[in-house]
Amino acid sequence: MTRLQADDTWWLGVAVAAFAVISGQIVMVLGEAPPHTAWVQFVAITFAAATFPLMSQGAEQAMRWPLATVWLCAAAILLTAMFGPDVEGVRRWAGTPAVAIHVGHLVTPLAIGVAARRPGPWSASALAALSLGLALQPDAAGLIALTAALGGLLALERNRWTAAALAAAALATLWALLNPDTLAPVSWVEGMPATALSMELWLGFLVALGLCLMPMPFLFIAAQGRRRRPLATALAAYWLALIGASLVAAFPTPLVGYGVGPILGYVLSWALLRVGAPSARQR
Repeated sequence: MTRLQADDTWWLGVAVAAFAVISGQIVMVLGEAPPHTAWVQFVAITFAAATFPLMSQGAEQAMRWPLATVWLCAAAILLTAMFGPDVEGVRRWAGTPAVAIHVGHLVTPLAIGVAARRPGPWSASALAALSLGLALQPDAAGLIALTAALGGLLALERNRWTAAALAAAALATLWALLNPDTLAPVSWVEGMPATALSMELWLGFLVALGLCLMPMPFLFIAAQGRRRRPLATALAAYWLALIGASLVAAFPTPLVGYGVGPILGYVLSWALLRVGAPSARQR
């Protein structure tokens, strides 16, 4: 009996994402969030689910050109930090004032995919540049998650270039934490578990369940076999770190909180596992 792979369970990550988003939508509808927030979340998860096959194809193409992909990711973060819309000194988004997409959640999973697939001096340099861009935005939560992902990779595949990228990400994280942004927290973006719990006990449980389920698809694939284990572990660490950061500080709560970028980024992360990372023998 063969082990299951991400290709056999393509629906699992999409279903978990939909559950997490819907749990947040219920809180938004019953709470004081603007009416458009739940609709934007609905459109985002519907779009992500409908385009999952295209995301998978795009991820496969991106991983065929790993160095170009990781440098484009770094460039996207740096350009956003320099020229993105300024919101009280923070530049993390692209798009319109009505619907702005968090760029980091779209490109960081791709960069993690390259780190798993092609560790080396050029990819480590690109990851250092990406870390610099996240620090300039600033995006402490994104850096915490990137650091956790690279730490997960290094634990499984000891590589000096992964260690170098991890060191750069850790230094950038420290800088971002020492120089926090001044954005005021919003109840339907940051602190969604507390917001839900303050409304009804069952809402708090629903949101907590959605958050607990989020890393499970990646951990499931990590347990299936060696080929995809490094990438699956790194992506699980990435989303666990984002969730953990949102629970201990005023950082956005992924998927259950308002935001298009995390929804698309989560489904893209799952699509990356359909490509996977080659074993050391294949490198």
